[in-house]
Amino acid sequence: MGSKVQMPAAPPAPTPVDPGQSALDFTRAMADPVLQGELLSSEQLYRPQYADLNLADMNTYLSGSDTQRGFLDLTDEATQRANDLYSNQISQQRAADIADVEALGQRGGDAFLNANPELRAQMDYAKSLATSEDPLQVEQGGLGQNLYAQAMGAEGLGGVGQNLDARALELSQSQGKLTPTELRQLQQSSRAGYADRGREMGAGSVAGEAFARYANERQNRQQDLSLAGMLNQGNQQELGANRAFQGQVYNADLSRQQANQAAQQNRTGQDRSYALALAQQQQGVSSDPFMQILGRPSQSQQAGLGSAQFAAGLAGQNMGPMLFDPNAGINLALQNSANQADYQSSIFGSQAGFAGAQAQARGAMIGGALGGLGAAAGGAGGISKIWSCWVAREVYGQDNPKWLLFREWMLNDSPSMFRNTYLKYGERFAAFISNKPRLKNAIRKWMDARIESKFSPIKGIA
Repeated sequence: MGSKVQMPAAPPAPTPVDPGQSALDFTRAMADPVLQGELLSSEQLYRPQYADLNLADMNTYLSGSDTQRGFLDLTDEATQRANDLYSNQISQQRAADIADVEALGQRGGDAFLNANPELRAQMDYAKSLATSEDPLQVEQGGLGQNLYAQAMGAEGLGGVGQNLDARALELSQSQGKLTPTELRQLQQSSRAGYADRGREMGAGSVAGEAFARYANERQNRQQDLSLAGMLNQGNQQELGANRAFQGQVYNADLSRQQANQAAQQNRTGQDRSYALALAQQQQGVSSDPFMQILGRPSQSQQAGLGSAQFAAGLAGQNMGPMLFDPNAGINLALQNSANQADYQSSIFGSQAGFAGAQAQARGAMIGGALGGLGAAAGGAGGISKIWSCWVAREVYGQDNPKWLLFREWMLNDSPSMFRNTYLKYGERFAAFISNKPRLKNAIRKWMDARIESKFSPIKGIA
């Protein structure tokens, strides 16, 4: 009992892994022609069969079988039912939303303005500006109306002008015929001349009388035409004056209309500017009643998030070599090294735990640790069972006296089924959990509860 406990030597460190060499060794091994030939022949033989099987499974899943409907039919039915349910729900929801907005929308705006009396006063004043009188209109006035009526009636000739125009027309059609009085005077004058010369009844007197008559008629015709031209010129001047008068009055009236139109446009622009300013003002002091009352969020964020996730999924795809992955060799080497380290750690941990348990047990027995622990151990089946608490030593550590307290509970207070199972499989279970800290932490909490239930008066044990 008094002999010194020999602690086992620490195992050697795992061989370091060279990633480059591991990848190269794996690639060379996979590139062996014999190996690739076997792989290729196997793929050629079995891949089509597996492809057919997968396609058959897909067809069964999608289209179904004789006894079971397929995914497409089930999805179609589910979609129809979901759409019907959604349509009913959304219609009810929209009706309820509109009712809420109708009942609360105006109240919300009024509540906001009531809480801001100065702002309400300013908005009321702005609204009053919209009720101002229409802009001043440029009117014709009495004189303007009289001139306008005269201008509209001055389209043709006046009474005198019409008479002169008729006379000019008559004169323009004149043949220069002598009146009976003029003809008699002409004859008497011509005959008297020839009578003075003693040739009153001669052929010359007759011809001279005819020539004189023709000359007088032509002279009369020329005078009539000249007078007709003078009369027509006067009428044209009257028509020109009337038309000029009409144009002046029309231009004046057009200017008045344009002025009225400009004034109306100016007022319309002012009204629009006011309406826009008022709308902006109202928008600044109020909010959308649907958003304010219902709080409907926008769906654009979710759509953008979905697009971002889709892009991230594409970016995360493997873009390297697909036939021979060098990472596989590195991963195999690292996993092999980790397995080796775990194995060595487990062996060393078991050996060290056993040695520590021996030393702890000897110290507890020799020093009588924790008072009557030896008697309790003897009552539970003898000194040989003192060394039987492998799991507690693994959980607490061999230097922590708590494993002795748990052993005390296990030997004397635990159910017989638990104690027998513990004594039979405890050593192997302790080796199993030696490299599993999370599992040991959970077991430690359970053991602490058992110790607390038996040794609650004992303090200072960590």
